[in-house]
Amino acid sequence: MRTLKITNRRKGMKFSPIIFFFLSPLIYSIDGDPYRTLEVLSVTLLSLILFIRRTIYKTFILDIISMFLFSGFLIVQQFFIGSGDLGFGINFFIVFIAAFAPFWMLRSTHWYYRDLEGDLTKGINLLFWIAFLSISVSFFTGMGERYNGGIAGYRAFGFLGDSFSAVMVFLILFYMINNYKYYAFMSGLVLIMMGGKTAIVMVVFCMTLYLLFIKKSATSKVLGVALGTCLVTVPLVLGVIVSNLQNVEFSMMNRLISYKLGIEYFLESPVFGIGINQGLGRSRYDAISLAEAEGITNYFPVYQVQNAFLRTLSETGLIGFSLMLMFVYFLSSRAVKSIRSAMLLPESIERSIIFAAGLWVIGFVCVYQTTGWFVAGHPQLTWLLMFSTISIVLAERKLAGYVHFDK
Repeated sequence: MRTLKITNRRKGMKFSPIIFFFLSPLIYSIDGDPYRTLEVLSVTLLSLILFIRRTIYKTFILDIISMFLFSGFLIVQQFFIGSGDLGFGINFFIVFIAAFAPFWMLRSTHWYYRDLEGDLTKGINLLFWIAFLSISVSFFTGMGERYNGGIAGYRAFGFLGDSFSAVMVFLILFYMINNYKYYAFMSGLVLIMMGGKTAIVMVVFCMTLYLLFIKKSATSKVLGVALGTCLVTVPLVLGVIVSNLQNVEFSMMNRLISYKLGIEYFLESPVFGIGINQGLGRSRYDAISLAEAEGITNYFPVYQVQNAFLRTLSETGLIGFSLMLMFVYFLSSRAVKSIRSAMLLPESIERSIIFAAGLWVIGFVCVYQTTGWFVAGHPQLTWLLMFSTISIVLAERKLAGYVHFDK
């Protein structure tokens, strides 16, 4: 058991750095800048000020090494592509490491925060209300982003952006696992108002894993098999879904065109890629030419390769893609380890958070592959790092016997 002398120096302060940190990815949701350099560096600086301590405890480093290698490769890459810019590569290196640094720091300093579990719970509940109010107001009034189509007639995102659909999956999982049925139901309604089709599939996938491998009752196993069967049958009824839901065909063609572009870009430079983020400047016009050649008319405009793995493969080649796969493997394996650790613990709020966060990481990596999220400052990459970090941190604390925060 880890023995630490911990003093709560902020006992009389109302400000919680943990709540601030947990909600910090929201800053990226309201910005259309694909690079978000200023936002990344600002959040990193504030986080380091909050989390820096004289004693830094050791943490898992293989994922850190993989990201330093990936970021360093982006500098080297500039010498092997036609439009290479060394300054751009160095800037991307700095921003990429800066985007990851706060999460690495929290993994090493979380022992200093006595009520981290309580603050995380408050942050989760606050996130629910931010999402519920923002999306509901947007859906019924048109404020912020709202488009025709979707499951409920509109797709509403408020000021959170369409990438926030994946985050609603975490809220649904947390409230369902914690048996907060009202909040789980309301979170589900919000997801329907957002029209997040991939997010709904992700919910079913994560709940299938939860029922089959975490819950122990026979009834749970039966429900898990039923949900898994529903997932398997989705491709069989895809034609019915496309013909009955507005704009589904446009969305599907958008993805398919972007995937074809990703393959073409990869074949241009298989080893080093066409250059990080270079697809952003080419995809729109290349997609028009490809759609005309294929005879495709019903599709949304394509602005990037809409798959994180394929985008990384096309923009960084086999070298960058291999390093990304290393990172994803380390994140996924740590999520599985956290879940297995939590299964040994009694019921508690943080146990529910570990399950929800760990399942979210696995579900996101396996299912949510309709966006190019593997880039510094992308909201979904930031939430991936957030949920991965809190699952690891809470599992460590609980197993160390440091916290007992029961329902």
